[in-house]
Amino acid sequence: MARRRSGSLSRGRNSATSNAPASPYIRRSIPFYDILDIEQVDILEAQVDWILQDKGIAFFDDSEALDLWRREGATIGGDDGNIVRASADWIRDLCRKAPHEFTQLARNPDRSVIIGGQNQVFAPIYGAPFIRDLENGRRYGDIAAFNDLVRLTYMLPYLHHGGFVTCEPCDVPVSKRHLDMLLAHMTLSDKPHLGAITEMSRAQDSVDMAEIVFGSDVMAENCVIMGNVNTNSPLLIDKVVTQAIRTYCGRGQGIVVRLGVPVRSGGGQITAANSADGQVMQDSSDAMWSTLISGANQVWHAAGWLEGGLTMSYEKFVMDCDHCGMMLRLLGGMSVTDEALPKAPYLEVDVGENFLSTGHTIEHFATCNYQPDIPDAGAYEIWVENKAPTAEQRANRRWKEMLKSYEMPPMNPEIDAALCDFIARKKESMPDAWY
Repeated sequence: MARRRSGSLSRGRNSATSNAPASPYIRRSIPFYDILDIEQVDILEAQVDWILQDKGIAFFDDSEALDLWRREGATIGGDDGNIVRASADWIRDLCRKAPHEFTQLARNPDRSVIIGGQNQVFAPIYGAPFIRDLENGRRYGDIAAFNDLVRLTYMLPYLHHGGFVTCEPCDVPVSKRHLDMLLAHMTLSDKPHLGAITEMSRAQDSVDMAEIVFGSDVMAENCVIMGNVNTNSPLLIDKVVTQAIRTYCGRGQGIVVRLGVPVRSGGGQITAANSADGQVMQDSSDAMWSTLISGANQVWHAAGWLEGGLTMSYEKFVMDCDHCGMMLRLLGGMSVTDEALPKAPYLEVDVGENFLSTGHTIEHFATCNYQPDIPDAGAYEIWVENKAPTAEQRANRRWKEMLKSYEMPPMNPEIDAALCDFIARKKESMPDAWY
């Protein structure tokens, strides 16, 4: 377990200024793009109603969930007794009780995110077993790479959420790797993140470690870590989910079980391409635009996705984040304030002159437009003189420079020690398992 530099803080939440750039989530200011008219929506809803009432939804190997549905009044049937059927109107009434948005607290309160509503939150790739960079090529992910990706996510202002499995640390036993991943998210970054969801005890470990960082009082009233329960149902029912939270996590609202909160999730910058080339950016841009204009609140795989999700590319990671910055600027909308539409510049110039040297332009030119990090807009001769670097080569240089300048966010040393002690005891209590 790699040691980390610690600072002095109250609890686990940051009261000091972080060295990473601010990364606020975006509150969307442009309309959603609707591809269906109201008549088409009615037809689509009728199909969903039929599925709920007549076809039903299967819950496999989850007798507890079936009991909860049964107690709430749903009909349980099917040859194996695992098909849930319910009145669509009843389901719709229950779904109305779900919140339209919720806040996930981060260790640094300035990085907390509101998910849902008009808000859009970007998170990196999830679940890739392989990593790739320009020099070392494609290989299995490891814990060193995972830690570096958490560091990069922390430093990139256009990723608001840490996700969880940015790559699989395949050099750590499956039974124990979730502990090391959680520790990295909780110490190397101060952004919000997900918890482990692959097995019930790992979800419990996620909540227990979050309680060390945030405290039980905060956990009781706030969402500080998120995860999914493995079920095929898209429904959120208040009593069912409240019970599921307590069953799987043993705490009040410490973990959110996302079974259908009216929050839209999107696929991000996905592609089947095998390298960070022209195809990869065209595929990724097309996928990301449809995700954003439709109004996705949580955008997973916003950076790094390669090879159908099998590989996390370091170069594409920073290239995608460059693109995210541009898209977030668009989603913020156009300013029509007095500051954006001043009269003073018109009084500084005569007819036929330009506005480039006016006071207003000089004051705002550095921030009025998005400035990407990776593209090269210089003269051809200078580019050739610099050995004609490709976008992938420039991205390679960028992520390496970022890691060299990384500084860990401050962390209460007592909390740091408590996390390490918890992990040591948990690892000691279980055998290594590679499945």
